[in-house]
Amino acid sequence: MRTGATGSVSLHRTASCRSPVTLVWGPLGSSVTFTAPDAQEITLKVPAGNIPVTFGSDGVLWMEQLQPTFGSLVSASAAAAVIGLETEEIDERFPAQVVSTGIPFLLIPVKTLTSVRSAVYRAEAAAALPAEAAVPGMPFCPETYDKANGINARVFVDELGVPEDPATGSAGGCLAAYLARCRYLGGPSVDTAVEQGYEIGRPSLLYLRASETNGRFAIHVGGRVFFTAQGQLV
Repeated sequence: MRTGATGSVSLHRTASCRSPVTLVWGPLGSSVTFTAPDAQEITLKVPAGNIPVTFGSDGVLWMEQLQPTFGSLVSASAAAAVIGLETEEIDERFPAQVVSTGIPFLLIPVKTLTSVRSAVYRAEAAAALPAEAAVPGMPFCPETYDKANGINARVFVDELGVPEDPATGSAGGCLAAYLARCRYLGGPSVDTAVEQGYEIGRPSLLYLRASETNGRFAIHVGGRVFFTAQGQLV
């Protein structure tokens, strides 16, 4: 999973878990895999705060997100321009808005999967936005490749040298908060799967759980990881 921020890792020895653990961090992330013999929970120490990560019995790692902040609103026409779409392809029932749970993303609600697939990041349009809104963009829609999933999304991070990211846990946390606050799925609770990376041949799946009660959010982003490298902490 991606935290989207540079940080260190501390292990809490609570229960047996001898599977390799893959962590990704950095501006978008560098990965390292290690075995935590007796850890069921780890804490990512990032500039925004401590991020608990727990290990589910089904192999899903769950990252608890910090409280979200809801920032600048962007007009449908400006949001469309950033991702190379027409204004009518934006779902104006919901706002295009900057949301952050530590790392800000511009969330852009799009009507159809066809439009999300055809989205192309336009750096010149992004540069014309107010400074707070000139952040990685995340177009998303309720149509999916796999009907078992609830949301399709893409994440463009061209300003960090990554044209498109295949799986972005930090953006997933922002999206979960947005879905809850905007009642995008019909209510203040979210329990859905987000597919990402399909358009670049690297399909990924993130699980979002969120709820809002009296302005406070509980946000968790889950996902599985692939073995990439192995080492030992000494």
